[in-house]
Amino acid sequence: MKTKHIIMPILAACGILCSQFEVTAESVTPAPEKQRRPGEDLYQLGMDYMEGVGEIQDQAKACEYFLKAAELGHDCACYNLGMCHTLARGVPQDYTKANEFLRKAGELGMSMGYVMLGRNLDEGHGVPEKSPETACEYYLKAGQLGAGGGYLMLGHHYDDGLGVPKDYAKARECYLKAGELGIGRGFNNVGLHFVQGRGTARDYTKANQCFLKAAELGDADGYYHLGVSFENGYGVAKNPAKANECFQKARQIRAANRTPNAANQGQQ
Repeated sequence: MKTKHIIMPILAACGILCSQFEVTAESVTPAPEKQRRPGEDLYQLGMDYMEGVGEIQDQAKACEYFLKAAELGHDCACYNLGMCHTLARGVPQDYTKANEFLRKAGELGMSMGYVMLGRNLDEGHGVPEKSPETACEYYLKAGQLGAGGGYLMLGHHYDDGLGVPKDYAKARECYLKAGELGIGRGFNNVGLHFVQGRGTARDYTKANQCFLKAAELGDADGYYHLGVSFENGYGVAKNPAKANECFQKARQIRAANRTPNAANQGQQ
């Protein structure tokens, strides 16, 4: 049996966090049967009701089982409840409760709990006002737990001076860590720094190396920017055929990401 949990894709394009959210399911490798976590059976029942497996889909009942599992310390159940309260899936939208469950998920080792908690704090959800400073603390915690999305978001904040002093070098450091953890957008953003000369010398050759790494991780913008370089001869010989190939690949990835249940890039 595979353990599943609800995820909210982070779709960042050129430093902008997309406001479109979608609930999907991601499979992860389960622990050996003898090491099953407390609440795992309850959690699986919740996922069955959430997805309509063997029963009529019932998101409210799914949340009931997630709550029972969360009370036993199940990290994914805490995360799912946080997302359900954020998106009003089976329960009323309640950002205060969402933040409580997302924080608990992070404390239990679910790195994306801290990422989404940071996002809510950035937007001022469940708190008196926007709090990018505190959000950055949670993005860092998420990154240290292995979430490339945490480092990606922290990089955006250093790029824009949100909650932390503007620092392009630290932004690149965070983006590189995100890329190393499988988030192609991190490498893409480093490439943009080299194109724009943002806190570093302009260098199209290094930029293209970064765009290629991003593309190899399935990042649409990586392919797009690589296409722009081939089209215009930025750091490489002009090659219209390769440019069109890159643009086509970028379009395919974006189209796939717009479809229901599209695969998310490196959430964990």
